[in-house]
Amino acid sequence: MRTHFIIFVCICFFPVQAFAMKTEVMENVPADNSFPVGPTSFSIDASPGDSIIKTIQIDNRFGRSKNFSISVEDFQGSESDPAQTVLLQGEKSGRYSAKDWITLESTGFTSNHHGERTRMNVTVRIPENADPGDHYASVIVSADPDAVQDQENLGEANVRIISRVGILFFIRVLGNIEEKGQLQSFESVSRWYWEQPVNFNIVYKNSGTVRTRPFGEVRITNIFGSVSGVIYVDPYTVLRNSIRGMKYEWHPENLPFGRYAATLKLYNGYNGLFEEKQIFFWIFPWKQCGVGILLAVSVFALIRFFRKNFEVKRK
Repeated sequence: MRTHFIIFVCICFFPVQAFAMKTEVMENVPADNSFPVGPTSFSIDASPGDSIIKTIQIDNRFGRSKNFSISVEDFQGSESDPAQTVLLQGEKSGRYSAKDWITLESTGFTSNHHGERTRMNVTVRIPENADPGDHYASVIVSADPDAVQDQENLGEANVRIISRVGILFFIRVLGNIEEKGQLQSFESVSRWYWEQPVNFNIVYKNSGTVRTRPFGEVRITNIFGSVSGVIYVDPYTVLRNSIRGMKYEWHPENLPFGRYAATLKLYNGYNGLFEEKQIFFWIFPWKQCGVGILLAVSVFALIRFFRKNFEVKRK
């Protein structure tokens, strides 16, 4: 009798974790050998001690059953390379780590049917001693290789390719945060353009403790001050203590030869602050200018020919 009582107490007060993953089979799903996941990211504002639950979904479009693995990695922005948007840290901890704050409902599962959508919960627990500001982690979903079906994915070096998709968690711990950033550079790829497009690079540095989303426009004017074109800079994310570059193209049509000015007005994404910078470049449309030069050379040659072969006499 005592044994039964102990078992009862253990079951009541120390329950075994029950996973609540939900699945549904969708119809008319193309078999394109992929596994869409969603949402692609979460933005969470929370205080130390808070616990938040988010739900992710994974779709099976492999045309067969498939095993999936789920893991968590930190990510961060680059301090030196503006082309690197997100750097996954693997087993290492990032500068603003949050991977230990995340608990997965499961670290792996089998999707038994093509078109099956699996939903699972992800719990984010903010430590009591968490520093204010942004912290970053990513839930990584991997499609495990099959023993037979994926043999075709082996390369010449007999290396198996494993597909991975990340869901980014932007976690902002409320408190004494700092919003700070500045335009690092604005430049044209070349000073002379013989044909379109005209290329611009913008690099922004975030030196604050939370991510920023700069936005603005590039206004292009000709030598007379008339507006020849406008490029809109849509809001984009620059992670905490990192730099990020953006590339833009301008496709002018039938513009004459001349010197042009490009003026960037970039809002920092907070407090309505903005910065301005102006650069200059030249457009030399070789097709139009080539025709003009050819005509000028032809006229000049014709004049020389007449001067050499004909004598003009005055009466």
